[in-house]
Amino acid sequence: KSKAVALSNLSLTNPLYQAVHLVVGVAATLLVAIISFPVIASLELLFKPPDRARPWLVGFIGIIIIVIDTYLPTKIAFALTGSLGLSLGAYIMPCVLFLRLESVSASAQLPGGRCAGPRWHRLTSVVVVLFGCVLLFGSTPITVW
Repeated sequence: KSKAVALSNLSLTNPLYQAVHLVVGVAATLLVAIISFPVIASLELLFKPPDRARPWLVGFIGIIIIVIDTYLPTKIAFALTGSLGLSLGAYIMPCVLFLRLESVSASAQLPGGRCAGPRWHRLTSVVVVLFGCVLLFGSTPITVW
């Protein structure tokens, strides 16, 4: 005789607990769509797949998210969230965006032929990106193991 694991974790006696579990379940379901939208948009921007491949891409990303969420231990997931979020969100991405926008705006030079931004801004951005990469590739394996 099989035992339902999910139902044994729910408190079916108190309506308040049932409502809380319902809200958490709905939020978790909607979170897949909230995470999937920017991921799919970014992948389409990078790889430019044909239009007929979009449904397959959406399904594949959904399956990957569910598999990672199901089988990755919570301890590792929180550690990866911290290390990846800090290194990418705080150090690498802002500087890469600055460097990208700086190169685009370099064509619009100030009168006199000077670049729009000082040279030391670009140099410090490259240094911060390098330190962010050290943090990304150094702290992520350490937090997992």
